[in-house]
Amino acid sequence: MVPGFSAKIRHDDDWIGPMPKTAYSTIADIDREIEPYCAQLLNHPVYQKVRSLSDLQAFMQHHIFAVWDFMSLLKSLQRDLGCFRIPWLPTGNSEAVRLVNEIAVEEECDDDGRGGRVSHFELYRAGMIECGATTDQIDRLTHCCREDQPLEECIAAASLPRSVSDFIAITFQIIERGSMVQTASAFVFGREDLIPAMFKQIVANLAKSNVGRVDRFLYYLERHIEIDEGEHGPAGRKLLSDLCGSDHALWSEARDAAIAVLKARHMLWDGICGAIEQPTGTP
Repeated sequence: MVPGFSAKIRHDDDWIGPMPKTAYSTIADIDREIEPYCAQLLNHPVYQKVRSLSDLQAFMQHHIFAVWDFMSLLKSLQRDLGCFRIPWLPTGNSEAVRLVNEIAVEEECDDDGRGGRVSHFELYRAGMIECGATTDQIDRLTHCCREDQPLEECIAAASLPRSVSDFIAITFQIIERGSMVQTASAFVFGREDLIPAMFKQIVANLAKSNVGRVDRFLYYLERHIEIDEGEHGPAGRKLLSDLCGSDHALWSEARDAAIAVLKARHMLWDGICGAIEQPTGTP
């Protein structure tokens, strides 16, 4: 298991209950084991909480950090699978490199719906501005990162709520201390594989109460659903399967990372619910 996981999620160990010690050999095995965690997330009350524009603002002010740190998972995979040295040398991972690079192209420079190109993070931030959500905290964080300050200092400078800072901490523990399999698993099960189902519920609620007022955000959600279900989800799952192969130990690592990020997402959703119920103006 990635170091630090238990320290961050120990208080949540009884959420689902103890999991059996099993030899994993396919991605379907992981799907079966994490199904209770996914079900908890898909039935989380956060979806029903987002009913008004102010609710949406609170949601986006928290969730933007998940959109942001997702890109570090992706870039970590690109770095580990490909070659970023000069002179360049082949890595022997051509199939995996192609899969992750194709995902990166759309995440970093996708169609913006207006004839241009934009990263999904920048599209999300534009949606925040359009609906009146503040970008102060995410802007402070990214500005600090541009100045090459340690991530811990950037988080402190941004004055993030605990649910957000813990969520980011789990992501970067995986990136910095985990294996490439654990990073790929977090990417697949904590993000790409689950985002379509989560966001469909949000889109349905927003369409009823915020028609015409959140166009950029709705475009972001619809675009994410389209490419995640049709392209990125299957590509990510193939990548993870290729990395694990028939190695039971690697599949166990993938399972541990998947559960850790799903629990972290649940805590983030809890934090958003709290912010909606007791608004303070900023996360």
